[in-house]
Amino acid sequence: MTAAFMPDGSIFNGRQNILPTAYFESLNVGDRLCDDTINPIVGRA
Repeated sequence: MTAAFMPDGSIFNGRQNILPTAYFESLNVGDRLCDDTINPIVGRA
């Protein structure tokens, strides 16, 4: 199991890293990573 955390409002930089292939291929550099099924918000300040 792997858990990766990033700040709310993060943007796609063009690198796949841990993103699922289908999601990666749907993104353009600069897109917000805000799909709750892939990048759910786990807490708010």
